[in-house]
Amino acid sequence: MLHNVYIFKADGVCLFTRKYGSLETDEAIVTGFLSAISNFGEQIGTTSLQRLDFGNYRIILVNTGENLITAGVIDKDDDVFVMEHGLKRLTLDFKSHYENIKDSAISNTLFESYTENADKILQFISDSNKEIKKLRNLSKVIKQMKSKFEILLEVIASGKPLFICSESREITELYCHSLAALRPDIELIPWIDNENAVYILKHHKNVIVGIPLQYLMKLAEDEEVTIANLTHFRIHGAVKPSKKWKEVAKYATKQIEELGDEGITKYIQSRMDN
Repeated sequence: MLHNVYIFKADGVCLFTRKYGSLETDEAIVTGFLSAISNFGEQIGTTSLQRLDFGNYRIILVNTGENLITAGVIDKDDDVFVMEHGLKRLTLDFKSHYENIKDSAISNTLFESYTENADKILQFISDSNKEIKKLRNLSKVIKQMKSKFEILLEVIASGKPLFICSESREITELYCHSLAALRPDIELIPWIDNENAVYILKHHKNVIVGIPLQYLMKLAEDEEVTIANLTHFRIHGAVKPSKKWKEVAKYATKQIEELGDEGITKYIQSRMDN
């Protein structure tokens, strides 16, 4: 489970912290230590520090390269891929809310109001749902959608809204988070069960939304909307994938066992940037 989260500047000054488990820590000591370790790594020419193990705990770090570092303390047997994805999304959201961090006068109460945002973003990875933890993430999406995976890639890359639905809320949320990992900068709404809100969201750009099956047919009437129906593994929407995404999807399908979720995610993200 996720125990603690820290967002701090490269010099060790803690901007935001949130406690989810029973682990008690001194935020100033933790962020100061992590900052010192990260700076040491840079001085000896290594890549950015990403993980540290301490007994039964593991610290995951996300370094944006813009004077901002996010760290999460998790159990050693937790899914690192899911944790990293959640922390990246938290970092991007935090930056968007406080674009002038570098020029801000830091105080203990400056970022207290961000707690609600953090809880919403990290709900998935702090959840103890055992069914979700058993499932493989992106590999499961690729294997089950197979030839239709290139359509999902096309939609995500294009910025058009993508809706995900299945008979299970847990499975729907899993797919949403897995696909959103390919583009951490887009908005993610892993589950929404409000008819008016769902139909409003079809006009949004750069968003992945999880919805109940009951909204599928009416929503599918809009040709501008793309829906991944996980119950029958079908795609609803008039999308024609480009040759590029067909090739990327074909590569991902063949390499998923060898590279795993993390390797495939990095590969697809690198192609999206081109």
